[in-house]
Amino acid sequence: MNGMLFAVAGRRDVEKLFPDFRKIFRLFSVFAVLALTVACAQVPKQAFNKEAHTEVKRIALFEPAKPEEYVVYIANHPGGSFGLIGALVAAADTKSKTDGFTSKMKELQVDFAASLTAALEQELVTAKYDVVRFTPTRAKPELLDSYAGVDVEADAYLDWVINWNGFIAPTATSDYLPSARVYVRLVDARTKAVLYAELIGYGYQHGPGQPIELASDAKYRFGNYSTLIEGAQNAAEALNAATPLIVRKISTDIGR
Repeated sequence: MNGMLFAVAGRRDVEKLFPDFRKIFRLFSVFAVLALTVACAQVPKQAFNKEAHTEVKRIALFEPAKPEEYVVYIANHPGGSFGLIGALVAAADTKSKTDGFTSKMKELQVDFAASLTAALEQELVTAKYDVVRFTPTRAKPELLDSYAGVDVEADAYLDWVINWNGFIAPTATSDYLPSARVYVRLVDARTKAVLYAELIGYGYQHGPGQPIELASDAKYRFGNYSTLIEGAQNAAEALNAATPLIVRKISTDIGR
């Protein structure tokens, strides 16, 4: 029955079943691209050579793009096994859960980007760097394509992007785990050479892309979406717990 439906359903049939087809399809496309990126891409990395870059004393800490959502996602959603209709069901399920959880996090005034930036600024100051904050103009919520037009006095630019924050369950019957991924890059202000680049993950272990995986506390596990929403305060605590771990890793890597 389902197999026949997937085989014969055209776009108009799908739109009857899913009035928000276009919105859901766009969401599905985003997650498809994300899945391919995570599965296939090798993220460029660069260890920081402290001895070779003693001239780096003043760092411009870029404000990262602020994520608009806290995503709740089942990595291996059962709908993914049933063609287009199943994929749309999975995407609709993800959108519904993400919208509900994002609303809860906004109620609790969780701002992962702001907390990360403030904490890293303090870590870099502790590491004996002079730090100045800078808000770049970003065409999209990613690392800048070019640093040629950056107008700030510094020896190096620290650019970063939050490419994931929220909760992920490996399967529909698994616990939801907190998840955050940050890609950070330190760029020489004069030569524009990359001095340091690292991908850092927290909580749910994505694996592909070879991130540095930082474990979350075992108490931050939620058996299902209902308990995640009911325990929103603990969920917010779980996400905020990523902040000191991630910034300490960066500070350790580039500390003088």
